[in-house]
Amino acid sequence: MPATHEKKVKDLMIPIEEYSRVNINSTVKEAIMVLKESFCPAGTEHCTGHRSVLVFDDDDNLAGLLTFRSLLVAIEPRFLKVEQWAVPVFWEGLFTERCREEAQKKVKEVMHPITLVTVNAEDTIIKTVYAMIKHKLGALPVVSNGRVVGMIRIAEIFNEISELVTNEPESVSA
Repeated sequence: MPATHEKKVKDLMIPIEEYSRVNINSTVKEAIMVLKESFCPAGTEHCTGHRSVLVFDDDDNLAGLLTFRSLLVAIEPRFLKVEQWAVPVFWEGLFTERCREEAQKKVKEVMHPITLVTVNAEDTIIKTVYAMIKHKLGALPVVSNGRVVGMIRIAEIFNEISELVTNEPESVSA
């Protein structure tokens, strides 16, 4: 089998400058407005933007991510996370109530901290795939020289898979 040059994380990542950002002390409501504009920019027909915003601390260090999933986890009522409910569940109006309650919190209370999992810009794509699967994440921060320089998402990895599979020469059977 001939050796092929595989791309590295740095070849697929999205530079950090292309992401929307919020401060760690912003409210969830403020962050949702930034996330909505990032995902569905005004004047565009389809929502295809980023599904997360980067959360920075007061020293301009990346502290975490606010994602669609972290918002869903935030609105899940705490009593639903136990095996047996101690109170009756009144579903009607619960979604609206939880959304409004969580909107007043600080982003730092609901974000995914950045310290959990990162990949290096020089890492292989397969290492990134492993980290995403192991930690059930759809995006990972990319680090170079101790600084976050970008993000890599499942979408970029899927695009690379698609390119490799659809542009691969057909093998000839003998």
